[in-house]
Amino acid sequence: MKRGAIQSMFAWILMIIIGSVFILFFVAFISNQRAASDARIGSSLINHVDTVLTTTKVAPNAFADIEIPKAKFEFVCEEDLSLYQLYGKGINKETPFDVIFSPDILEGRHLLAFTRDWHVPFKVMNFLYVTNDAVAYYFFDDLDNAGMIEDMYGYVHDNVTKEIINVGQQPVNNNYDKIRIIYYQEYAGEEYPLIMFPEGEIRELKDRQVTAVVIRQVQEMTDAHLYGQVLFYEKEGNTWQEKGSSSYFTTPMLLGAIFSENKEMYECNVRKAFKALQMQAWMQYDRIARIQSQYDDEGNFCGALLDPCLFMDDEDYGAENDFDVPDCIGNSYHDFADEGPTTDTVAGLYEHYRFVIAMNTDLLRGNCAVIY
Repeated sequence: MKRGAIQSMFAWILMIIIGSVFILFFVAFISNQRAASDARIGSSLINHVDTVLTTTKVAPNAFADIEIPKAKFEFVCEEDLSLYQLYGKGINKETPFDVIFSPDILEGRHLLAFTRDWHVPFKVMNFLYVTNDAVAYYFFDDLDNAGMIEDMYGYVHDNVTKEIINVGQQPVNNNYDKIRIIYYQEYAGEEYPLIMFPEGEIRELKDRQVTAVVIRQVQEMTDAHLYGQVLFYEKEGNTWQEKGSSSYFTTPMLLGAIFSENKEMYECNVRKAFKALQMQAWMQYDRIARIQSQYDDEGNFCGALLDPCLFMDDEDYGAENDFDVPDCIGNSYHDFADEGPTTDTVAGLYEHYRFVIAMNTDLLRGNCAVIY
């Protein structure tokens, strides 16, 4: 081969190499720019959602319809990790103290958020519930539930996709991403009836798309609005498969079970709520102990009505603050909150709830300083 031809061939090879490097550089540049742009858009979206949720959660009975570009949000609540994020994007907002009851995945152009305030009976915090219009909540009314199903249906914000279905009716799938069915069972001793899986088109959905929560009255003649048991179910073929049980204290916490993806996410948020309750219990203990001490100094009968032991048991508190605090017997709000959402815990909190209401009523009648 002539020298000129060889030089020409090498020139072409060199041009191809240089062109390939340039194309690779250009593709990498475009890819990096796109990734940077996606990160900016994702961060902007997370910040927008955070701003709206933060504004919403500080007000009781608030509602927000957050319009967003089509996106997939993931909500996580585990023992050492609590956040929401754009699914698969690595862009998140940590929520270590916020109580947010929600499905694990929400995809669409809207996020719906509303709040309910949690009283025990004194105010502790606002609970935040997040869902979207692609999640449907069906409340099964068997006409034998003492109005519990209708009450819970009414407690859910009207902008949420919800419906009451009666005996003989079946849930309808209007291309929903998820369907949650809510049942209620009155106290039935050791043997509760089986929950029958619905007929119809719902059976054609994937198992993880269809879940249920059963609200269960745990004692005869008790108010299931205030405390009880919740059981979590997931579709498995054409049957229900139980996925665990837990307990609730007051209606806002029960609503949290209805909106939570599963038992684990529910109990994770309840533990955060109980931490907030412990802080409020400490503040109540401090306030009541100081008021009681002042009343005792004045010989006022109001001091005898106040019982700081309901809120916390701190043997060193009185000595540190130069006044007497009575010896405490039994569990306090603080103690119960330390144990998590068990049947015994919520029953104990219920008794304290009743006692504090009665105490506050007596204080009002005696023109004393009230608890809440």
